[in-house]
Amino acid sequence: MDLGIVYHIEDARQFSAELEEIVQISPQSTLTRLDAALQNFVSFCAIYHQQYLQTPAQLERACCFLLDSDIFNCHSERLSTLVITDALSNTDPHAQLILFHVLLLHGRRHHSFFRSQKKWSELTPHLMDHIYLVDIEHHAWNSGSSNAWRSGMGVPIELRLSQLSVRILYEVCRVQKFNRERLEVFTDTFIDHLFDLVEGTRDMPDETMNYCLIKLIIALNEQFMVSSLNTSEDVSKEKHATDNRVIRILLRRLGSSKTFGENLIFMLNRADGSPEDRCMQLLVLKILYLLFTTSGTQEYFYTNDLCVLVDVFIRELVDLDEENESLRHTYLRVLHPLLTQTQLRSTPYKRPQILRMLESLISHAQIRDVSPTMKRLVERCLGGAWALELRRDKEGAASSSASSNPELDTQSASTLLHASSPARLHTLKDMKFSKSVDVLPLKAKDSSTKVNGHHDSSQRKAKSKVTEQNRRVSNESSLSLVSIAGAGASQRSSAFLISSTDPPPVGLLHPDSDGSHRLDSFNTLALVRSLESIATPPTPIFEDPASLVIYQEPEQDTKSSSPPRYRPAPAPPARRRKPPAIPPRSTKARNATPSTPIPSPLGFQ
Repeated sequence: MDLGIVYHIEDARQFSAELEEIVQISPQSTLTRLDAALQNFVSFCAIYHQQYLQTPAQLERACCFLLDSDIFNCHSERLSTLVITDALSNTDPHAQLILFHVLLLHGRRHHSFFRSQKKWSELTPHLMDHIYLVDIEHHAWNSGSSNAWRSGMGVPIELRLSQLSVRILYEVCRVQKFNRERLEVFTDTFIDHLFDLVEGTRDMPDETMNYCLIKLIIALNEQFMVSSLNTSEDVSKEKHATDNRVIRILLRRLGSSKTFGENLIFMLNRADGSPEDRCMQLLVLKILYLLFTTSGTQEYFYTNDLCVLVDVFIRELVDLDEENESLRHTYLRVLHPLLTQTQLRSTPYKRPQILRMLESLISHAQIRDVSPTMKRLVERCLGGAWALELRRDKEGAASSSASSNPELDTQSASTLLHASSPARLHTLKDMKFSKSVDVLPLKAKDSSTKVNGHHDSSQRKAKSKVTEQNRRVSNESSLSLVSIAGAGASQRSSAFLISSTDPPPVGLLHPDSDGSHRLDSFNTLALVRSLESIATPPTPIFEDPASLVIYQEPEQDTKSSSPPRYRPAPAPPARRRKPPAIPPRSTKARNATPSTPIPSPLGFQ
């Protein structure tokens, strides 16, 4: 519509000011003036978009002037309908570029706009025509740099319109639910053309077009899946898969659509936590499930790509939060056929990590909530042949390691046997087993002590009774022997358990005034180190006290024995030499002025 207005724009600043002036009209204006303002805005942007709206950011900013204006906020329903009508009737590609951008941005702000089937039923074939018109052989897809493609400068208007049409169709297919009549619009020829465009745009400097095409294909796949659920239940899954037009077309071109599978996994790997990417992940997982469960497409992917897919599954199943529980369930539904019906069933890859990850999802159910759906899906994965075999190998390795060490530690076994009595059960729970002086790992070489060449069992029992009295539950460490040494001093016997035939460690027992020996409680560290050098078998902690003997010096004959020897006293320290005294000076010497300076005794001048 020619309004007879001529603009003379000299720079981008003047262009932006003119846009703001076009949309700044009163919302109470007549409907004719509102319609005229919208048409004026579209025609003005179409004229100057090649000069001032070259990049997608500039084009989006210009469209936001209209969407944020008062007239569009007050009359959004009327103006959005006028935009769709104008997009159907306007043949100017530059004006269509502006109109498509307005539709896309308005639909992303208000998702209910994309859900209106009445508005989009007529525009959908028109958008498909723009995709049909793209001919790979007649357009230089690989020409230009990556920055030129992202900025839009130098890209033909037909390609920009085609990319916009793909993005709008994806948004419509993502939120709407098509019936069978609506799905008939997407013919086999159209879907096959989409796969051709995916292969033709694989080497484009900008991958946006390639990813948009893949998103549209997986959105159409989800529409066919939902439509097949309304059929009778007696139809098999294979029948549903063949009714799916996307899977049927892919079956016919498995050898010529490798880019689709590679970028499908790449997109799943690069997805972030945005709501748009979460929706894309669900769509990708749905088509992966069909590919893994349909005969003929189970080995569509390369083995290396499947290994990358396993890494993605492990990462996402561990990192997803509770708000995305449904997405985690979808990952688990796809994981089972991935491991059992693809090349990974004969090519093990990270199976122990997968097993640990699955077990962690349902572990500690007593302290956290594990949904029945989560438990059922995890148990389905753990019921696979690979998981059962791995668990059997793990249990066999554990049993073999246990059988290789049949001898239990004597000290631990005796402790458990003694602790099994109910009387000591409560005490042992609060007890820290420590190597106190009466349980050091020393065992007597003889069963009794020889005193003057004769066995004295009564003396052995008496001495052992002293040790049993000092035997008690203790939390002291192996170096806390002061209490034992103090208790032995009252009995004039050493409470230290050693062999009856081996001599005491030198320097640790000191003679007392009556000829007996006492333990130096302040040299316990040297005691422990010297005992480690004695090669004697270990004694259980709770052994019979009768089998232990107390060492005591043999009674010496006063007639034939020599007096006890004591450690010689240390030599006194050397006496420090005093410095020579300074001779006193006379009165005359003090009053007289010396001819030479007298040196200070400390060396100071």
